[in-house]
Amino acid sequence: MGSRGFFWYIGVVGLVIDVAVPFKDPQSGKFTKGRFSRKVYGVRLSVKADEVFRQICHERDRNPTELVREIIEEWLEAQKKSSSVVQEDEKITQRLA
Repeated sequence: MGSRGFFWYIGVVGLVIDVAVPFKDPQSGKFTKGRFSRKVYGVRLSVKADEVFRQICHERDRNPTELVREIIEEWLEAQKKSSSVVQEDEKITQRLA
């Protein structure tokens, strides 16, 4: 997946996570198989939000990088599913027309 790590700002904490994301064909809307792009996600938190985030990490027994990565992976999976649903709806509509 790439390197994961922390970096700190004055008064603000941040996380950087590298993930491999499948390419999506803009015309068909389908995700390609075997072709990935590298995406770097950065998250910057205020001091108060950082405290809450760390509390959530402690409650779920995760380090911050793992938790953010899980959130991003769930979001990407939801994007795949939503594009599949749209494609299936379009196929059904075409059959009915």
